[in-house]
Amino acid sequence: MSIDRTSPSTPRCGWAVYYADRRIVVTSWYVETRAGRYPIADLDGVLRHLDFRHQGRGPRWMEIRAVYRGVDVLLFGTRDKADFERVRRALIRAVEINSSPLP
Repeated sequence: MSIDRTSPSTPRCGWAVYYADRRIVVTSWYVETRAGRYPIADLDGVLRHLDFRHQGRGPRWMEIRAVYRGVDVLLFGTRDKADFERVRRALIRAVEINSSPLP
């Protein structure tokens, strides 16, 4: 099997895991959730996050969404701010490594 280096889905770096738990895995090549696996290069608008507070009570609900092939997808959602920040930072690293020019 050969890799088409002109494909937008072709990773731009070696493989690395930035975050992994039972809900989400963020690598340098893809994001995997229970809903599916999304190549980083195919995600648009990643890191748009929504912040909800139910009637002003309790911990707020935070989501990270992206557009995958024209469809809005939920990548991660939680009420735990620390978990949210860890996933957000992992996604930032993955997106940055995929947007840097090839050497």
